[in-house]
Amino acid sequence: MNQMQTKHPRFQSYLNIGIILILIGISWQSSLFAQSVPDGVNVNHITDDIPNRDILFSGPHKFFEGDVAGAHLPDFDDSNWETTQSMWFNPRDLPENWTGTRWYRLYMRVDSTMFNEKLALRWFQNGAAEFWVNGELAGKTGVVSNIEEDFEYGDYRGWIPFRLSADSIQVIAIKHANPRVDFFRNAQWWIGLNFFLTDISRSYHTAVSENRFVSGFQWFIVSFCLVFGIIHLFFFLFNRKLVFNLWFSLACFAYAFGAWVQQEFFFYTSVELIIILQLIMQACMALSFMFIMIFMYSVLNLKMNRYVKTLIGLTLIVLVLHVLRITPNLFLIIFAVLLGMQIIYVTGYAIYKKVESSWLLGSGVVIFILSIFLVLALELTGNFIEEIGLSIFHAPYFGFGVALVGMSLFQSRHLAKLNMDLLQKLTEVKDLSEKNLEHERNLREADVRRARLETENERKTLELEKARALQLSLLPNSLPSLKGYAMHADMFTATEVGGDYYDFIQPNENRVIWALGDATGHGTDAGFVVAMTKTLFRSYAPEFSSDSCLRAMSARLKESGLHKRYMCLGLLEIQDNEISWCAAGIPPVIIYRKQTGKTEFLESKGMPLGSVTNFPYHIAKTKIEEGDIILVFSDGISEQMNSKREEMGYDRISECLIQNVQKLPSEIISELVKCMKNWAGENPQQDDVSLICLKRG
Repeated sequence: MNQMQTKHPRFQSYLNIGIILILIGISWQSSLFAQSVPDGVNVNHITDDIPNRDILFSGPHKFFEGDVAGAHLPDFDDSNWETTQSMWFNPRDLPENWTGTRWYRLYMRVDSTMFNEKLALRWFQNGAAEFWVNGELAGKTGVVSNIEEDFEYGDYRGWIPFRLSADSIQVIAIKHANPRVDFFRNAQWWIGLNFFLTDISRSYHTAVSENRFVSGFQWFIVSFCLVFGIIHLFFFLFNRKLVFNLWFSLACFAYAFGAWVQQEFFFYTSVELIIILQLIMQACMALSFMFIMIFMYSVLNLKMNRYVKTLIGLTLIVLVLHVLRITPNLFLIIFAVLLGMQIIYVTGYAIYKKVESSWLLGSGVVIFILSIFLVLALELTGNFIEEIGLSIFHAPYFGFGVALVGMSLFQSRHLAKLNMDLLQKLTEVKDLSEKNLEHERNLREADVRRARLETENERKTLELEKARALQLSLLPNSLPSLKGYAMHADMFTATEVGGDYYDFIQPNENRVIWALGDATGHGTDAGFVVAMTKTLFRSYAPEFSSDSCLRAMSARLKESGLHKRYMCLGLLEIQDNEISWCAAGIPPVIIYRKQTGKTEFLESKGMPLGSVTNFPYHIAKTKIEEGDIILVFSDGISEQMNSKREEMGYDRISECLIQNVQKLPSEIISELVKCMKNWAGENPQQDDVSLICLKRG
């Protein structure tokens, strides 16, 4: 190769000044993206599908700055507490009024199927924490205190088992402390805690799979780099004139050591030790940058000027200060970027001068540098990796692999130039043959998958059609006639067959009993529950009072062995100017009073049918005057969500009812459905909606 010397020192100076200004701009911009504090508090829904997923309690949560007695109790009044996140990935976003200790409270709406179930609370945290569930201490890690002398770090990650109570609303209270926030700010390490709700067996298997993935992936990277490093070290030992092999092997060893250190993150629970390992890993990555830059100058036979030598010396000093935690992360990032830009500059200069095969060497190195720049940009803006797995934060490993392959190919090209053409042709033939075989295999597999999908779709379509026909066949064909009342009932089904149902009996001309229900589950299972409920209702309702009827129906459903298939049901009895309401898990009745122009709720709470026997169901009664309107509905309309994942709720249903009180019951139902669709927007209807509307006048 021809001897060349880099020129244009003024261009290099301007380039480096520009890089520093860009880094300062990125750092300033990241401070503007502080986490916003949402207005509301998330209520997390706990259902029986939790074995298939983790629930991330990401906030916002109710919080209190400092310590307060009784905050762990479920009935503690936190109405004056503000809301905030519990995790700050960018330490610059930490609130200025941080006292070292905080209470967080979050609420869970627990489905009845999950009552008394045993779950696990999994966490990632920097500090110490106590975890309280429904007023009982479920577990703790470290010593919680805002006094630094008394404070002790807890485990960085872990999980604790606990058992849910039999309440629909349950409370998790967490007392978290970290009086050493300055240490985390200097280390540019995230502050706070994140926690997940998961099944116990799932939590165990998740930990095992994470350790397996991290261990396997990191050891693959370490082994990959070590193999290349040892090979090129022997190349140098066999021929000391090829000194670029030494720099190449040192770059591989530095990167391998950094990858090994990063692997150790996931096998330690000490927060301070993990941060020290992080600093060492960052220093190793920057050191590999420096050796790659020296390798590029050596292999391309370029002479290093004074600026490059100064950059190497200052980089070594910053690396030592960084590991000793004397300088902030930004210093290391700046020098890493300067080294990377210098590598890109040398690569571009060699390609511009048409140095033989420089594009082969430079392309792999540039891909690696750009992948590092991408991760640095994400860290500067406060975005860090949150879960174990393949992500954009693993790009540098693949980029370094590409760089290693590029460097080796560059040297192999010079060592075996006479055989390159033949090897290339053989490789092309082999690749083409493999691609053809792979293409044919993919076509055959695609045909098999397509046939299976078509068969499965036909089966599911037939099942849904049968379930839909069964559901509709159970509804009454006509409406009752009651003197002094206009009434209408209708059902609006969702895409997936649900378990809504309504019916009535009329023992005499002055008395009507309406039933409105919602079976758990979907498809034919829900249809079977509805069919049994219809039979039991028509058998028991004429003979028993509403509460006795519900108890008898619940006992028969429980005896039938439906295995966690329940029926939410409400009975509305109308006789003259009096109505009575008895419910088992159905939303309250909304009554519009003409005299006041306002709505009120007639509520009766009870367990769903089939869940327990001899439950003391409550009958609520009230008088109905001329012009009053009665609305009975299933939770499909009240729980319909919009694009912001907000439920429609009872208040919006009441507002829509008040706006249409002059209309007939059938028209009122139509307007309520329009209001629901306007609220949902582009969101599909999530559940069946059943409505019964009565108007006296």
